[in-house]
Amino acid sequence: MVVEFTRHDVIQQFENHLELADMQKNNKNYRDAIEEYFQALPLTKYINNITSGQLKQKIADCYYYLHEYKIAIRYYDEIIDKYADDLTENEFIFVLIRKGVAMGKLGYYSRAIDLFETVASYESKDAKIKAYNNLAILYSYMHKFTERDCLSKALEYSTKALVLTDENLKARIHGILHNMGMIYHDQRKYEKALETFENALILTEDPLRQAKTYCEIARTKIELLELDEALTHLNFAQKILIKYKDFHEISNSLYILGILYMKKGEIANSHNYLQTALFGFLELQAYPEVVQTCLQLYKLFVGIDRSRAEVYYEQYKFYINYVDPLGE
Repeated sequence: MVVEFTRHDVIQQFENHLELADMQKNNKNYRDAIEEYFQALPLTKYINNITSGQLKQKIADCYYYLHEYKIAIRYYDEIIDKYADDLTENEFIFVLIRKGVAMGKLGYYSRAIDLFETVASYESKDAKIKAYNNLAILYSYMHKFTERDCLSKALEYSTKALVLTDENLKARIHGILHNMGMIYHDQRKYEKALETFENALILTEDPLRQAKTYCEIARTKIELLELDEALTHLNFAQKILIKYKDFHEISNSLYILGILYMKKGEIANSHNYLQTALFGFLELQAYPEVVQTCLQLYKLFVGIDRSRAEVYYEQYKFYINYVDPLGE
C-alpha cells in the first residue's frame, strides 16, 4: 500500500515541527528545539513563509544560548556565506552581532572587533549602538589579555553607544552603564565605577540585570576594602542568579567571592570558591574566565605553597591556548 502525502500534509507537518521547536526554545529547552528544527529543515523547500536561512538562524541561536559558541559560529558562518539573500538586512545584522558576541565569549577579541566595526558601518542606528557597546566590552577584555592599554578605547565606544541611545530605552542604557562601570573599575577609578553602577541600577527592575550589577558593585567594593558590604551584595545577587539558573553569572559571583576571601586572608575559603568557579567556567567552556581563574589560583598559593601554585600555573598555560585575543 502506497501512502501519498499532499502538499497540505507536508505544510501541516512542517508547522507542527516549527511550533513545537519555537515552544521548546521559548521554554529554554534548546536541545529539544534543535531536534525539532532539524525535523522541519528539509521541508522548508515546500514552504513560502520561512526560508532555510531563517530556520538555520534559529538553530544557531539555540547553540548560542547553550554556550556552544563554536557550533553556533559554524552555523552563523554558513548563513553569512550561503543564505544572506534569505534574510532581511536587520536579520543579517543580527547574525553578525551574534557571531561577534560568540567570538568574544571564546576570547577571539581581535576578530570580533573587526566584525563589529563592520556592523558599525551600517546605517541602522540600532546596529551602531550594539556595535559600539560590544566594541567597548571587547576592548576592555583585550586589556586583560594583552599588554595593550585598551581601556580608553573601550570608554570611547561606550560613550558613543550612550550618546546614540534614546533616553527612554532604560534597559539598554542600564547595560551600557553597567559596562562603563566595569571599565572604570579596570582603570582603578573605583568611586566613579560605583557611581556608574548605581546610576545603572535605578534604570532597571529586572532582577537578573540587577544581580549582575550588584556582583560588579561587590567586586569594586572589595578593591576599596569594604568587604562586609561586598559580601552582602554578593549574597543578594546569588539568590537571584540561582533562581534564574544563570550558571555563568553564578560562576562569576563565586569567583568574586574567592577574591573577597583572598583579601581577608582566608586561604581555604578563597580556594574553595575559586575552584568551584573554575569548574563552572570549564563546564561552560568560558575559556577567558578559566584563564583568569587559574591565574588567580596561582596568585593565591604562590607565596605559601609553591608546588600547588605551579599546578594552577600549568593549567593557566594550557588554557591560554584556547584564547586568541590578537587573532594569531
